[in-house]
Amino acid sequence: MKRILALAFLSLSLTQSSVAQSLEITSEPSNCLVAIDHKIVGRTPLKLEKLSPGPHKVRVANGESFHPFTETIEVEGSAALKRHAVLKPLTSTYLQRGIAALGEGRIADGERALREAVEGDPTQPNAHWWLARLDAERGDIDQALMHARSYAKVFPKSHEVHLLLGDLHMRKGSLAEAVTSYKLALLNSKELRGALDGVPQVTWEAIKEFGQPEGVKDQMRLAYLYELKGMIPEALGWLSQAVAGHFKGWPPQRLLR
Repeated sequence: MKRILALAFLSLSLTQSSVAQSLEITSEPSNCLVAIDHKIVGRTPLKLEKLSPGPHKVRVANGESFHPFTETIEVEGSAALKRHAVLKPLTSTYLQRGIAALGEGRIADGERALREAVEGDPTQPNAHWWLARLDAERGDIDQALMHARSYAKVFPKSHEVHLLLGDLHMRKGSLAEAVTSYKLALLNSKELRGALDGVPQVTWEAIKEFGQPEGVKDQMRLAYLYELKGMIPEALGWLSQAVAGHFKGWPPQRLLR
């Protein structure tokens, strides 16, 4: 009789320890796909019953816009387990949200998302571009320069970033750097590539021959002669005219209204 009772007790213990009470999974955002041990079991919020004891791999995912949440849980006895999975958006998701928010005039939300994008990927060029514009409009020149330079590392032939850099250097009083940036902006424009080829030797006579040019190419060439002469303010003056004459849509519409 004692042996029968012992066997019955052992059987009952095994039965009680073979199944967990439950696993409840919630997530942010909701309606995420849940897989347990590589098998899809539903969407959040979700409550699962009768999980066997031991380790189980939990994966919570929401398409291609978020990093998946993964965790290995240990099921013991009849414990009720709860997990809340917070899925972090991908860098591209933050970027899309940021640009969309700026377009809708939600500047704070847009800037927050763009900074998250840069935090997730410090080389993300487009996030740097929009942050550069925001910082430039606020007057934070150093931060704007940092973001603009990060963008220029990825897109060195973008005339827009060199225009922005030129404006920032002008505002900071770095006239030689402004000359370089405006010159690169013009030379990276398809219509003006090679505009400085065959510039005459730097003499006062050559400078006088240009007179007061109205064409963009001649303004660039005259500015270049002044630059070679070390007359940076004069060079900058003619380059500014060339920029205004060639880039009709610059500067772009303000983000901060």
